[in-house]
Formats: sequence, C-alpha cells, structure tokens
Amino acid sequence: MTNKRFLLLLLLMLCLCLYSPLMAQDNLNIISKQTGNTIELRWAPCNLGAWRHGNEFGYKLERITIFRDGKQLIPVETVVLAHSMRLKPLSDWERREDEKYFAIAGECIFGEKDAVLSTSPVGIYKNYQQEQNRFGFSLYCADMNKEVAEYMGLYYADQTAKKNEKYSYRITFAMPDSLYCDTARTFGYLADMVVNTQPEKPDVFFDKKGVDVMWKNNYGNTFIGYYVERSFDNKNFERLNEEPIAVTKSSRKNNYYTDTTAIATQSVYYRIVGVDSFSDESVPSASSSILNTKPISQYAEITTANPLTEGVELNWKFDAENEPGQVDGFKIYRAHSAETISNCIATVTDVNQRRFVDRHPLPDNYYYISVFNSSEEKYNPYPYYCLTIDSIPPDPPAAPTGFCDSLGRVWLSWQNPDTLDVIGFRLLRKNSEGESFLMLAPNMLTDTYYVDTVNLNTLSRHIYYSLKSVDARGNQSELSPTLKVERYDIVAPQPSMITNIEQNKNGVAISWNASVSKDVASYALLRCTSSAEVFDTLTIMPGGNNLTYLDKTAEPGCEYYYKVLTLDAFGNHSASKLKAIEIPGQKESDWQLKNTKTLNSITLKWSNKDASKPVDKVLIYRKTDDKPLHYYTMVKDADQFEDKNLVMGKHYAYRIRVVYTDATETQLSNEVKTEM
Repeated sequence: MTNKRFLLLLLLMLCLCLYSPLMAQDNLNIISKQTGNTIELRWAPCNLGAWRHGNEFGYKLERITIFRDGKQLIPVETVVLAHSMRLKPLSDWERREDEKYFAIAGECIFGEKDAVLSTSPVGIYKNYQQEQNRFGFSLYCADMNKEVAEYMGLYYADQTAKKNEKYSYRITFAMPDSLYCDTARTFGYLADMVVNTQPEKPDVFFDKKGVDVMWKNNYGNTFIGYYVERSFDNKNFERLNEEPIAVTKSSRKNNYYTDTTAIATQSVYYRIVGVDSFSDESVPSASSSILNTKPISQYAEITTANPLTEGVELNWKFDAENEPGQVDGFKIYRAHSAETISNCIATVTDVNQRRFVDRHPLPDNYYYISVFNSSEEKYNPYPYYCLTIDSIPPDPPAAPTGFCDSLGRVWLSWQNPDTLDVIGFRLLRKNSEGESFLMLAPNMLTDTYYVDTVNLNTLSRHIYYSLKSVDARGNQSELSPTLKVERYDIVAPQPSMITNIEQNKNGVAISWNASVSKDVASYALLRCTSSAEVFDTLTIMPGGNNLTYLDKTAEPGCEYYYKVLTLDAFGNHSASKLKAIEIPGQKESDWQLKNTKTLNSITLKWSNKDASKPVDKVLIYRKTDDKPLHYYTMVKDADQFEDKNLVMGKHYAYRIRVVYTDATETQLSNEVKTEM
C-alpha cells in the first residue's frame, strides 16, 4: 500500500472523526443476523488495545447449541466454527487496492506510521491519535463492506445452522490467556420469517440553505449509516449521498441531511434507507413530502404568560402582514424544562389569534410557540417560563396490586393517577386492620413498583398497604384504597389423628378427627402395604367434620398401614401417626414359596408351573417376630435364596413378589414361617 491512499482517508475525516463502531462494556462485541438459511455474524474490537490483539492473534468463534426441538439441552453442545479468524496477508489486500474500502482499511492496518519521537509527550499523543484514527477508519470500512470485514477476520457466515435449534455464539481472541472481558456473546437462530427493520419516516422542513431531512435513529446499533433518496413523483427515487451518512456520537438520536438541489415550485418526496454492520441495506422508509414553496421567515414570540384562576393566559406577537411565506396557524408547546419541546397542548388555526389559555398548567411551565404551514414548522427556540401556585393535593392512586412469595418478598405495583402533576408516592403499611398506617419507605418513591420484605414466622396472616400521591409542590393526596396481602404460609397445620380403623363386610373403614388449625384446606388419606416402600393416596377430602372413608380395595391376607396428611392452601402438611390393620385370610398366588431350615440358615425356594412370562427379578420380604413385614433383598436368575443373617430364638416369616421383564409384578406369595 502506498501513502497516496491517505488521500482517501482525508475525504472521510470530517464525517468519521466522531464515528463510533460496535460498542460494548469490554473488549469485544458481536451481533448476529439471519439471512435465508444462514446466520451471519459480525464482531469488532471495542478499543485500540483490542484491535491490536485481534490483528496479531486473530479470533476464535464457537457455537453453543442451547435449544433443540424446543427443549433446553443439558449439557449444551459446543462446536468451534473457526479456531483462528485472522487478517488476510498483505498480498491478498494488494490485489484489491483499487477498491475504495479495501484501500482505506489496508492502509490503516499495513501502512507505515509517521516517525515521531515517542519520548516527547506531544509525540506520544500524536502516535496514539494516529493509531486511534486507523482503528476507527478500519472498522468503518468493515461496516461499509462485508468482504472487507471478512478480510479483517471480523465476519463469518454460519451455513450449518438448523431451524430446530437455537444457539449462543461466543467470540474470543485466539490466544490461550484470553480473559472474561475478551469474550463477547450473541444469540441466533433461524426463524420462519425474516423481519426486515425499516427506518422511521423522516421529517422534512425548509431551511435557508434548502430542504432539511431529519429522521430518528431509534434502532440503536441496527443501522450504522443511512442513504437519503429523493423523488418528484413518489415512484422513481434517486440517491442523494454517495456514501452512507454515518451514525456519530452526536447523532445517536437524530440524523440530518440538507438537500440544496431541490427544484423550486415542485412537491418533493424523501425517504431513508438504512445500512447495518453487515453492509446490507434495509427496505426504504415511508416517504415524506414537502411543497417547495417560500419558507416562513420569522418566529412567533410569546409576550406574556399570566397565571389566572382558570389557568395560564398566553399572549404572543407575529407580523403576518410582512410574512412572505404561507402561514396556516400556530402550535403551543409546554415542557417541564427549558431543554425540551415535549408536549403540544394546542393548535391555533386562526392566523389572527394571539391569545390562548392553558387550563391545565404544571407547577413549572416552559412554553414554546411555533408557526407552521403544510410543508414546515418554524419553532421559536426561546421558551417563556411561568410559575403557578399549587395548593391543591393530587388525586390518590388506585389500590395497589401485589402478592407475597415464599421468601417473604411482597411485590407491589400501582398506576400513576396523573403523570403531569404527580412526581412521587408515599407507601404506608400496617399489620392488622385495627392499626394505623405507618410510613414504609423513608424516601418518596418515584417508580410505580416496590418490593417489601415481611416476616413469615408470625400468626398474623395478612399485611395491609396504602399509597399517597405527591405533586411537585409537596402536596399529598388522600390515602388510596387498601391492599390486603396474604402472607405466604410456611407453617404446617396441626396434624389430625386416626381415631378408628376396622374391617367390615364392605372393606376397611377409617375415621379421623379434624385438625385444630384454622387454615386447613384438605386431608389426604394414604395407604401402603406392610411390604411397600411408597404410600398410595386413597382420597383427598376438603376440611370438615365428616372425616371417614371406606377402603374397598383392601385384599385378604395383607397387612395395611394408613396415615392422614393435613394440608393448608400453600402445600404445607403434617402427618398423623400410622395405624395398621391385617385383613384375615390369604390371597392365592401363582408362585408358591417353600422353606427348609438348617442349623445356621433358612433356604427359600419358589416355583410356578404355569408361568408364561420371563422373570426379571424376585423381591424377598421378611418379618421378624412382631415387627412388620418389610423389603429384605432381591435375587436375579435364581429360584432359591439362602438367608444366613439370622438370630437364634427369633421367629421369621417370608413372602416373595415376582417382577417380570415387562415391568409387571405379582401379588405377594404365600407366607412361610420358621423359628430358629
């Protein structure tokens, strides 16, 4: 590259001196964009040091699959898309030095630095400033041309993405000691429909130099530049600027372009085309038109603003007889401060009217007035200040809404009754209906939400909140309606007790008494066999006095254990003591169990001549003396078991349950007993 390429840099110097590329809190930033079946990725260093690291070491790009088919992947799947995205060599850049953005970016990266002594403070600053310019210009060229970004190692197109997956992309420097601040991430997936972001419709108005086109940059970093297009028939548009108008620090909210070549006495249409960091152009904005007539030459001026009982009376002056442009009327604006023209409160279409009464003024009023016609609006930039005396309290808010969570946090929110008058709120709380409200927050709240913390270990079930509105003069409203919030209950109710359990001809009848707690929501009756490890729920009954249940599913030859859970509305529960009952008789089992006894062991054998399914395992249950039958052990691929874990003088009883390979299982077998 030759130093002649700096001539191109000088052409861009004025418009790019304030240019700000992709910004982030750390050293790198990355964004993604869907185009068809491809996810495009663009990243950039965010400061000079990061730019040096990227040029020297390159970048490592990883794709992390987070969702697949709508389900979150745990753990996630990580794929390295590129181990080292590096600058292409100088020889590749030189082949394209006749292309403007390649020439500028190449000169910034590979060009020779000015020989300035670094020992001098001025020299150090000049060297630093020169490299800052190289950094900014190179990133601008990458934004303007996708291929330049690829040559700089700042672009990648992921063509292997799938529509049923969602990804997180991670970019780091391709060096082993990258830090957390050297990492940037973005989210990407292939949507069914690609949404094209459209710039806002521009505003157009006349100036002494021509037609001013102004538009808002409301999409943050979506667009890094704009083209302005003009038409005289709203069909055939021509592009007015050869290079995109860059988004600078001073134009993050609004962008401007002045058209000095519009033909007089014609309707002119303007629209905007955005350019993103992938150098792709957006769909054009809606067009705005203006009749190219003689502009308004003078301002209207407010002369007095007098507070009255019915509001504020405004008077202004405007010399309509000596105005060469067309005037259709006046617009009156009111603001909270002198820095903004915020709220148009009136449009006066009588060009001879010079008086207006603002019937809803603020405590502090800054009034602006403008003159307008069909093609422009001319503002007087100097506001007129008027202070009103306010002794009327504002309206109280409506009752707040809120709830208490399991951590004792009360989430409160409410509506502002008058956004123009009310500037804050006082929040009050009490623990019972008979108490007086006390101020909760020491300072006035300016938001319309608050998170309070309350004690859950208390017998007081509710807490009460109310609000007061406060205006700019300190006037406070009446109390709002009261919000009654139920505390989250973490205390289990007192358990009930099974009072009777007996067998009759229809089944097993169970009765229990009511809990003494007042917050009981329901009772759950649970049952398990003496050999089971998990209780089954027989019924759930609401709280009441008729607390009985008939268990019709109890089988002969089984021993059952029953208990009652007492539950409240928050899921807290307590359990009664177990009650057992043994149903007389014996249920026949397909599997027959036999036992033989030796001096030190008991051998169990089982058989089933009619077994038609393969056996997976056999569960063995044992009962010692008067203790309940319980699960003892499991055997596989055997038809007998020898129990040596015995104590002399004890009585032992055994039963088995067979589990087949299809996960079905039999009833308990017959019981065999032995005394050691």
